[in-house]
Amino acid sequence: MEELDFSQLRWVCPLEDVVSQEGDEAPFIGQDRAQKALIFGLSMGYDGYNVYVAGPEGLGKTTYVMELLRGLCKERPVPPDWCYVHNFSNSQSPIALSLPPGAGKELQQEMDNLIETLKRELPKAFESKDFEEKLHEVTERGRKEKEELMAGLASLAEEKGFSVKFSPAGVVVVPLIGGKVVPEEDILKNAYLRELVESRRKEFEPLLKEYLRKLRQVDKEIQAKVVQLREEVARFVVDHYMDDMLEKYQDLPRVREYLEAVKGDLVKGADLFLQFPAAQDNPLLLLQLERSLAKYKVNVVVDNGGLTCAPVVYETHPTYTNLFGRIGVRAELGVYVADFQQIVPGSIHRANGGYLVLKVPELFANLGVWRALKRALVHREISIQPLMDELGLPHPVTTLRPESIPLDVKVILIGERLHYHLLMALDPEFEELFKVKADFDTQVDNIPQVRRDYRRLLDRLVERDALLPLAPSGAASLLEYTCRLAQDRKKLSLQMSKVVGMLREANHWAKGLGKDQIEAEDVEKALEEKVYRANLLEERLQEDIRRNIIVVETQGREVGQCNGLSVVDLVDYSFGRPHRITARAFAGEKGIVNIEREADLSGKIFNKAVLILSGYLGHQYGRGRPLSLSATLAFEQSYSMVEGDSASAAELMALLSAIAQVALAQNLAATGSVDQRGMVQAVGGINEKIEGFFHCCRVKGLTGDQGVVFPAANLDHLQLSPYVVKAVEEGMFHLYPVSHVNEVIALLTGMEPGERDGEGKFYPDTFHALVEARLEEFRRVALEKKGEGDEKGGK
Repeated sequence: MEELDFSQLRWVCPLEDVVSQEGDEAPFIGQDRAQKALIFGLSMGYDGYNVYVAGPEGLGKTTYVMELLRGLCKERPVPPDWCYVHNFSNSQSPIALSLPPGAGKELQQEMDNLIETLKRELPKAFESKDFEEKLHEVTERGRKEKEELMAGLASLAEEKGFSVKFSPAGVVVVPLIGGKVVPEEDILKNAYLRELVESRRKEFEPLLKEYLRKLRQVDKEIQAKVVQLREEVARFVVDHYMDDMLEKYQDLPRVREYLEAVKGDLVKGADLFLQFPAAQDNPLLLLQLERSLAKYKVNVVVDNGGLTCAPVVYETHPTYTNLFGRIGVRAELGVYVADFQQIVPGSIHRANGGYLVLKVPELFANLGVWRALKRALVHREISIQPLMDELGLPHPVTTLRPESIPLDVKVILIGERLHYHLLMALDPEFEELFKVKADFDTQVDNIPQVRRDYRRLLDRLVERDALLPLAPSGAASLLEYTCRLAQDRKKLSLQMSKVVGMLREANHWAKGLGKDQIEAEDVEKALEEKVYRANLLEERLQEDIRRNIIVVETQGREVGQCNGLSVVDLVDYSFGRPHRITARAFAGEKGIVNIEREADLSGKIFNKAVLILSGYLGHQYGRGRPLSLSATLAFEQSYSMVEGDSASAAELMALLSAIAQVALAQNLAATGSVDQRGMVQAVGGINEKIEGFFHCCRVKGLTGDQGVVFPAANLDHLQLSPYVVKAVEEGMFHLYPVSHVNEVIALLTGMEPGERDGEGKFYPDTFHALVEARLEEFRRVALEKKGEGDEKGGK
């Protein structure tokens, strides 16, 4: 087994690839697939072609989407304004008006100016001499008609033996005898007079009623003519100030229809305006009058007058009210009331005609939002209603039912891949509404062109955040850092949030030293400080290993004991930890007993890996005969859950050592997944594992013969820290890539693994021969015990 050359341990970025270059705007590298999907979905004019942007946090998905939309939005026109106005037929259902961009504010201002003008001009019109003369003419004509009727009634009454007197309280009819008024008491005492008056009354009453009807009719006609006159005057004034508005909006039928309704209501409600002069010294009356005239205002919920293209709205806090708006209420005389002026728009109103960007975690963190969003997209309309109504719960205040606004918006959801798959599986409507998935990659090929593009992107970030210029060495060091993040020397990570964080921290250290650019040592300093802030637990672990509180052997040889490696993931920091894996073997039929599993301290993948070891033993040593083996396998001083199969190679070596009674070198640690044929497969966290064992050896004392055996399939994943590379270069630490268990056996035992001869037997004095011989001994012991048991059973 050849030891790994130190030049293979770390990819070093060629400086010529990261020299600052002039060029087009920095690309979003490695996201061609996502870009094509986004452009396709956003260009489709059919329902349901909204886009789900999938990928882990930190890739710059939101930044990419927003920049792409800022370009695409220029291809779409500016959408119309939307206003809510009073519905004169049903005040509980405000009307939604669509106007050209910027016309909403104009209409609002024009209506406000109209009302202010009418407050001045209507009282003037009703105080004019012309109006007073016409009013006098109408009332005087009516008065004469009434006087003629009253005179006729008095003459008729006198003929019939009655006298008629008119007063504000009504008409009084008094009997006449001989042309003189006779007191009522005298008539009642005289039977003859009583009968005479009664007969005359019966004859006169129908005539009286007819005259009274005519008098009332005249009053009604006078009142109607006065009302008509007032309406004519009001209409003349209103028409004078509204004709230009009606002509301006003649091409907008709904707006014109609304203005006609306003005009009619203004004419009928002109009396309100006549009270303003007298109300100037009465604040309470003035307030009541202003509230009465508020119905003529215009509530502009969407004003697109300042836009030059379709809107792009990113709602960072998509609560129900933030997204869909709300209907406010106000207290009046102890009662909560609502009107169209309390309608407040949401993000979806502002994004209508353009693009709406939402993040999935925030979206689902708010009650009722997802269901309301789906309904809006399905029905292509925006309805404003309280959240309580959306949830089907009673609402304490009677609210409005505003007219729905047609919806034309492209929704872009940004979330994890897991969220996408959950929605696909659990929500039948999701696939119909979000037909396009834009999947963001987490890494990109490490090739010269990509490195040059990455450099341009880094320069752009430097300019955006006003950082120090990036020297070629600093850019190279950053790209090496991305390679470490990708855990692959042939890939560069696209976790832009981490790259930007490292760039800013390197800028901090460079400024602290008074530099005029960011160099490689500044990036390395930033990385060291980042690790120092996060690795307290790792240092405490290494201290426990140094003090033998946690026992890890890094020298000598032991039977049935091998150093394995795992990764401790603290979310913000990961590090490798060595484990002392021990095994004991003896004759029996129990097979391999996984102590971690028996203690409920192992995961499913770990348990599967132990079962695979049984398959390897059977394949390697159980040809033609059953194995008789009882063995125990344990992670010593492990008190938490163990998961994964990366310790398979070390477990197998401990087990085989226990069976063969051959000691294993403790100066080496092994990592790798093993299949049933003995092939050593790639594992994750290879850099952390190697560095973890190196730290362990360093605190216990480097001897120059220590190292790690790891899968050759992980060669491309090596991006080790400079101090490990230096130790390998100086011969103080060693790395051995392997592809098969036989190579691990040779390294850890110093013995020839062994091959089978023509008769199918292992060559003598080889490791496999010792294992097979010991297993055969176990089998004989087991058979002897079984024979003794059978004899006792027979007796």
